[in-house]
Amino acid sequence: MRQLLILAAVALATATFTVDAQQRYRWVDDNGSIRISDRIPPSATDKRIEVLNSRGMVVRVIEPKRELTPEEEAARELERAAAEQAKVAQAAQARRDRMLLDTYTSVDDLVRSRDTRVSSLAAQIVVSRDALEAHRSHLEELEGNAAGLVKSGRAVPPALAKKIEETRELFESTRKFVEMREKEQADIRAQFEADIARFQALRGSGLRED
Repeated sequence: MRQLLILAAVALATATFTVDAQQRYRWVDDNGSIRISDRIPPSATDKRIEVLNSRGMVVRVIEPKRELTPEEEAARELERAAAEQAKVAQAAQARRDRMLLDTYTSVDDLVRSRDTRVSSLAAQIVVSRDALEAHRSHLEELEGNAAGLVKSGRAVPPALAKKIEETRELFESTRKFVEMREKEQADIRAQFEADIARFQALRGSGLRED
């Protein structure tokens, strides 16, 4: 008897589920009339459609399809571009993380690598600054000679004018070289600081080893 009751309950639940699964759709057509159907016709895809269960209750709403405005289309395109950029950034970070873990075994390794690169640039900067000062001194001397000639009413010889121009170009190129190397030093320090912090995070350590 108990088994019969269980079977009857299961059958009733299955029947109820089948009935409830029979959805119908309700919308207002172009003439203002309410339409109900068991399917959505193509002519109603631009309408607000209510999905009804077997008891006529609204279980969800399908909003009408419409053309996006230029502003909405632009915003959607920006979202897609941002999502793509995020994926690229995540992939680049994953590659960087793998490189860090494969290349270095400790923070000390990172610090030594940083110091080696910074020291190499420091040597170049010292030599270039000495050359810069030599070019500056020579340029001041040449320009002084030219100024003395002009002051005495004499013309500056073409050879002297050319030498001044060449020395000025050497001075400027050397100055730019020093600036580039100094910036490179700063960039290396900043990059290694970020790498050290990331390495510690990947290794699950919040302690500096240097």
